Amino acid sequence: MDQDAVNLFKQRLQTMALTPSTGAVFCDLRNASQAEAQRRRIIFAEQLGARYVISEASGETREERRKVINSLCWMGDYYAADRGIGIAFGEARGSDAKRKARPEVPGRVGSS
Repeated sequence: MDQDAVNLFKQRLQTMALTPSTGAVFCDLRNASQAEAQRRRIIFAEQLGARYVISEASGETREERRKVINSLCWMGDYYAADRGIGIAFGEARGSDAKRKARPEVPGRVGSS
């Protein structure tokens, strides 16, 4: 979105007495184009004045989830925090069997 479109959106939110505090970012950080999409959404959250973005830390294996979490930590520490944005994340939960097989992975990285 260009800045004019962002300003119109912010004005529309203000007419409804809404102030953005959080943006949602659901990108697969194992994919380079998705990582770029995540950066764009962080910029959009900054433009709106939101302080946090919410993301997910999921993958089929523990190793994949660890890679996603590491990417989220890097994105939070070296990209989002520079813009005053924190990243909150949790693991997407699947079936009961999957829930029992892997621990929950809540977290927050970036600015405080």
